[in-house]
Amino acid sequence: MITKKIVIYVAVPVGVSLVLIAAYFSGVDWLQQIVSPRMPRMHPNAGREFGLLENLQNMCLLVMVGTAAWGVKRKALKAEKAALALITVFAPFVLLRSSITACTTTSSSGACPWRRRPASETSTISMTPLTS
Repeated sequence: MITKKIVIYVAVPVGVSLVLIAAYFSGVDWLQQIVSPRMPRMHPNAGREFGLLENLQNMCLLVMVGTAAWGVKRKALKAEKAALALITVFAPFVLLRSSITACTTTSSSGACPWRRRPASETSTISMTPLTS
């Protein structure tokens, strides 16, 4: 029974994620389009937020929130209810992070109503090596 749960809750999600990550780095264009589609008028790296991998992760978060909410109603121990209630309350913030990241990596064409700076003004991380 425990090995079935390990397969369902660990092996399948990790396996699917690894396959999609391998598809992204494979160099095969149509596989990369599934994982990270190129979209017009967007920053070149923004497509990964709309691809299959990101959407499957968001779906897993939604299922986790639903399962935790169901567990709050069904569990008898107060400690279990409290832990599941915390998951139910705080897990949507992780989902919101994905939505905000997707919006802030898009172009400044009005896709994000709360955005105040154009994409050219956002800070970037420099990948130049430090010299001594």
